[in-house]
Amino acid sequence: MKNSLLVLLLLLTLGCSSLQKINSDYIVLQRTPCFGSCPDYKLTLFENGNGIIKGSGFITKKEKIKFSISREAVDIIFSIADSVNFFSYPSNIDDVCVSEVSDMSGTFLTIKKSSEKKKVSEKECLVFYPDGYFKIESFYSEAELDSVSRQNEIAMKYLEGFYSIVNNIDSLSNSNVMIEKLIKK
Repeated sequence: MKNSLLVLLLLLTLGCSSLQKINSDYIVLQRTPCFGSCPDYKLTLFENGNGIIKGSGFITKKEKIKFSISREAVDIIFSIADSVNFFSYPSNIDDVCVSEVSDMSGTFLTIKKSSEKKKVSEKECLVFYPDGYFKIESFYSEAELDSVSRQNEIAMKYLEGFYSIVNNIDSLSNSNVMIEKLIKK
């Protein structure tokens, strides 16, 4: 009887810790290599502020660095994701872009919050800015311009929201400093 209770208690404890892991909110930011020497890494940040960053390609040290940030900083990232409606984004932002560039590092962002989980990628999206280097008018005929302009605005909206989350993850986690440690010999 005593052994049965001990086994039951152990199973309940293991079951609860597994459920706790599944129910934990988290953010995963992954960057893939480009045709140059873009750092390739995966950063995982948990709701309690604990995180891990691990380098892959174009990184000298293939080790994991553990870090922590404040719970408030994690909440800021989740708030930004809510404010840009991240969970309504397409799974691949490239699908709504007007044009693509092939020499880009891919960025993958996965956010799990409460019962929602969403993974969004962006790798080759090229948008045309009104006062930017590329003028949209130079690529399309007059007849195509209105439709392409609307599509470009949609892509810009997604990219701006997506990278506001990504840039805050980089800033609040100090990922650039950690990546430098992984790159240096």
